[in-house]
Amino acid sequence: MYKSKTEYNNLYLYDDDATATIEFSMVFPIIVLLGLMLIDFTFHFSTESKLARLSNSMSSVIRERSILYAASDVIKSEDVESIKKVVDVLLGSDTLKGSVGVRVQAIYFSDASSKTNKIVDSSKTVDIYVSGSLNPVDKDKCSGHYNMTSTNVINMSPWMKTSDSEGKWAPLYQLTLCTKGRDSLFKNALAGVGVIAETLSTSNIVIPR
Repeated sequence: MYKSKTEYNNLYLYDDDATATIEFSMVFPIIVLLGLMLIDFTFHFSTESKLARLSNSMSSVIRERSILYAASDVIKSEDVESIKKVVDVLLGSDTLKGSVGVRVQAIYFSDASSKTNKIVDSSKTVDIYVSGSLNPVDKDKCSGHYNMTSTNVINMSPWMKTSDSEGKWAPLYQLTLCTKGRDSLFKNALAGVGVIAETLSTSNIVIPR
């Protein structure tokens, strides 16, 4: 018996195998995209965790300046270079080795300051950046999480007594580590082109002991 096109379509739509095929074709791309998104997020948080641990370790180096740098609280380019080398050593054979940039910002306070009057010495402000040798991040994209000239940051500096009658405000250092995110599988699947994820970074503010 001859069946019309509409009847054949109805048979196809209500056939169990055909329905399963349609459902699979609709759900499978969503599952793939969710899987790619999970991989991207896993990499993102894993990298952030590595940077945070490195940042804590390198912050300790800056904090112990009285021991490691002959009591000098002035950050120099060679100091940041040495921190960058230590970062690479600590990374060992990790895929991040060579791709982490180090930025150190510091503010100092004028000798004319008193315990009741904190004066920032802008002439001593330090902002030194050493980029990674692999996939380097531009300095302006490796920005610290904190504005060093903000009142909230300046108020972090404690008064350090140098004698019974004298003292000074402790300098503040912000250490920032940054690296580029890897090629995003999720964004590539949606856009069909290579998309580099945003710069990943972590920052710590410390004072010397």
